[in-house]
Amino acid sequence: VAVGVAEINGESRPELALIDAIGREKGRRMAVAIRVNPDVEAGGHAKISTGKAENKFGIPISRAREVYGRAAKLPGITVAGVDMHIGSQITDLDPFEAAFRRVAELVVSLRADVFAQCLARLAHQLVEAATQELDRLALQFQLPGLIRLKYWPRARAERSVVEKDHVGP
Repeated sequence: VAVGVAEINGESRPELALIDAIGREKGRRMAVAIRVNPDVEAGGHAKISTGKAENKFGIPISRAREVYGRAAKLPGITVAGVDMHIGSQITDLDPFEAAFRRVAELVVSLRADVFAQCLARLAHQLVEAATQELDRLALQFQLPGLIRLKYWPRARAERSVVEKDHVGP
């Protein structure tokens, strides 16, 4: 972090928590690619296989969306990608294809999650901005001496009020 590493691969929730803590301590958001275990039999030597669930390397693909969602909320992390490794000395391309297909499906789901979150934030911002503008545009009519009528363009009954002149807004 101190030397400006561009991206860190995180392999577990404890690692992500540590990267988050370091990022917050240093006052920066660390770019992190999360290593996913696609649960694919790679066919390499058993001692160097890393792509099956029982190998315990990376986040199980079945839990990846949940972990990505949590990591995206950490203030010291910017989720920047997906990482995977299924082993070494693999002589057949089929395990790579299977792993890439699973990770590609995950990426499509993650993009949909991010898009939905962006839409929700945008909708919230639009509602807040519209509410502030409508409050600003509240019309006030005074009937001489007795009552004041306040009308807000919003269709909320509690905002359309008839008050005596001495009652505040």
